[in-house]
Amino acid sequence: MTREEAWSGRKLPVHHFKVFGCIAYAHILDEKRKKLYDKGEKCIFLGVGEHSKAYKLFNPITEKVIINRDVVFDEERIWD
Repeated sequence: MTREEAWSGRKLPVHHFKVFGCIAYAHILDEKRKKLYDKGEKCIFLGVGEHSKAYKLFNPITEKVIINRDVVFDEERIWD
């Protein structure tokens, strides 16, 4: 039990927590892709952005950190 749960008397929601290091697919905007390109790029989940409600992802192919809100998670798999 956390202090918040003891003070408020209710259980805190944790459904938005994600597994660190799991596979995440970041959505690529229509303007940044062509007709036959993938709609998402495979990344590694790092956490939540510091100044926004977006997720922080790492793309190991381009070696860049991406901050995106439109993400699909595969929490059963981790990066090999």
